[in-house]
Amino acid sequence: MSHLTPMQQKVLTVLEEHFAVSAKYPTLRDLQAKLGYKSTSPVYAVVERLEKLGYIQRSGRHGSQKKIVGVHNKCPMCGQTRKVTQ
Repeated sequence: MSHLTPMQQKVLTVLEEHFAVSAKYPTLRDLQAKLGYKSTSPVYAVVERLEKLGYIQRSGRHGSQKKIVGVHNKCPMCGQTRKVTQ
């Protein structure tokens, strides 16, 4: 069973909060700014991992051009429910 790292949890929280305010998911650059990183590389790595785990869904051809289109509280691959932070 897969467990989320604190960074993965933080990215999911930022995604949910951004969507609640703007009704769309942030770009990698938006996430970079909100998380205080100097580049998108660490954000991209976390987003890629979350997609592989099934916590987020993205559409598009490849890489950073893919857009986030959904966030799930339950991993469809392993069935683990993510703890939602307030």
